[in-house]
Amino acid sequence: MDKIPVLREMMQPKDQNVWGRIGGAKILEMIDLASGTEAMKYSKGYRVVTVAIKEVIFKSPVYPADILSVYAKLNRIGKSSLTIDLEAEYLRRDGTVGTAATAQTVFVAIDDDGNPVQIGEGD
Repeated sequence: MDKIPVLREMMQPKDQNVWGRIGGAKILEMIDLASGTEAMKYSKGYRVVTVAIKEVIFKSPVYPADILSVYAKLNRIGKSSLTIDLEAEYLRRDGTVGTAATAQTVFVAIDDDGNPVQIGEGD
């Protein structure tokens, strides 16, 4: 992964679940935002919409006060779709770094009427 994060945020107590860990929904939200930002770089100015968040693997818990960074990398451009690979990495207060989650997302570029538009030569 490119080591420049697309998104970085300190985790807050409001995002924790009943077990004191950051809920998966918060991590998925950050993954979706980061991948949409990355997809926009390749969409030729068209809007992009999430079609799928797939292959999400939660590897380690994240806690309040951890800094979560999401790294994104273009995997593939199809005719109207973009596939993005992601890694969410935590930084704990003691300096420990690890992978919290990995995922792959698929976006489609659309026009103002919501119709897919061609942005690449793929299938």
